[in-house]
Amino acid sequence: MHSLRICPGISHRGFADCAIILDIRRDRYWKVDAGAAFALDWITGRRSGPIDMGSLVRLEQLGLVDWRPADEMDIHPREPAIPRRSAIEGDARLPGFDLLEAIEVACLVFAARRALRRHSLYSILWQVQASRTVDISSGESADLARRFDRYRRLVPLGNQCLPDTLAFLRFSGRRGCFPTLIFGVEAWPFAAHCWAQSDDLVLNDVLDHARAFSPILAI
Repeated sequence: MHSLRICPGISHRGFADCAIILDIRRDRYWKVDAGAAFALDWITGRRSGPIDMGSLVRLEQLGLVDWRPADEMDIHPREPAIPRRSAIEGDARLPGFDLLEAIEVACLVFAARRALRRHSLYSILWQVQASRTVDISSGESADLARRFDRYRRLVPLGNQCLPDTLAFLRFSGRRGCFPTLIFGVEAWPFAAHCWAQSDDLVLNDVLDHARAFSPILAI
């Protein structure tokens, strides 16, 4: 059975007078008006009521919605918890310097940037989802986050949230920890960000910065 659905790779976040759309297949963000925002919420069951058919047609023309089977494979979003703590803030003690871990972090940071140049965002996020098993406790996640942050500061590259978060996910995944990758947006002015989180614990960002963004996609 076919029904009107959000296209694979599309996620959205509604605001008072618009919606921000993340299209991971085309690696871009969109901003649509309030009518289209209501239509997206209506399709996903977040809101009910009379719908403007013109908005539905416009979304279909933009390639954001289509008619497809209900069981089509796609990246499956998670529902993130509201962040309340940050692993990299505070005075937690770190173990002694580990040269091999420092080299590993540097290699992962460079590898993540190279992967983003060579592969689509959709394929990279699909791999993140496919490699996940079960997240371990936020306490162990916090320890990994602090160790990664310590060695990331030694890498002579400016901070970039997506490759740095992908590098951290690879670092933690090698140690049996699979936190949630969260993309967040703000509408006015438009801004986008991403970070890793375990339960309500932000792992690779400070709390106030992460909380400034509204989640649009969590994997």
